[in-house]
Amino acid sequence: MSATSVLVTHEHRLLRECLVEAFSAQDDLYVVAHTGDGRDAVLDAQRTSPGIVLLRPVLPRLTVTEACAAIKQAVASSRVVVMADGDDPALLLDTIEAGADGYVSLTRDLDDLLTAVRRVQRGETVVPPLLLGHMLRQLILRRRRTERTFQRFLDLTPREKEVLSLLVQGCHQETVAAELFISAQTARTHIQNLISKLGVHSRLEAAALAVTNGWLDMLPSESRNRRDDLLSRIA
Repeated sequence: MSATSVLVTHEHRLLRECLVEAFSAQDDLYVVAHTGDGRDAVLDAQRTSPGIVLLRPVLPRLTVTEACAAIKQAVASSRVVVMADGDDPALLLDTIEAGADGYVSLTRDLDDLLTAVRRVQRGETVVPPLLLGHMLRQLILRRRRTERTFQRFLDLTPREKEVLSLLVQGCHQETVAAELFISAQTARTHIQNLISKLGVHSRLEAAALAVTNGWLDMLPSESRNRRDDLLSRIA
C-alpha cells in the first residue's frame, strides 16, 4: 500500500515541526506540506491534494470551519482531522458540520493521533466516544430548528417571497414598491408580514436568514425582470 500524504498545520512553529518529524518517521505517512496559517493551509491543500489535512482550531486568517469547508470543496478527496486542545463539544459539532472527518484532542498521546489519522484514511469518522452522544443530540436539535425555520419560509405567500427576493438583492421599501408596481404602504405591509412570519426583527435579518439557509434557489426570480417584461409589452 502506498504512503498517505499529510498536510500539517499548527500555529506554533516548534510544535508544528515536532508533528512533521513524527509523521515523517512513519512508513505509511509522509508530510507533503506544513503551515501555521489558515489561508495557506487551503492553498497548500489545493496545490498538493493531500490525503489527510491536520487542522488546528486557532490558525490565523481563517477559522477552522472556514478552512475545513474550503479544503473539502477544493479537494474533495482530502480528509480533514481537527487537532483540538481538548474535548470541546461545540467545536466538534461545528467542524463536523463543516466537513471534518475526525476530531482528536492533543491531550492524548501521539499514538492516538496517528491511529485516528489512519482510521480516517480508511474511511472512518473519528469522534471522541465521550462527545458522541452530545454531538448526536445537538445535531438533532439543529435539524429540528432548521425544519421549523424552513416551515416559516414555506408559510410565506408568493408575494412575500417576491418581496424577500428583492430584500436579498439589497432593495429598500421604495425599490420593492417600484419593482412590484405596488404602493409604498403595501410594500411596507408585505415586509412587516414576512419579518413577523420568519421570526426576525429587520429586513436585514430576513435577507440574512434566506442566504444562510440556502433559500435563494427557491425564491422567485421573476420579480427582478417584471418591469422589463411589462415595458416590452407596452412598447
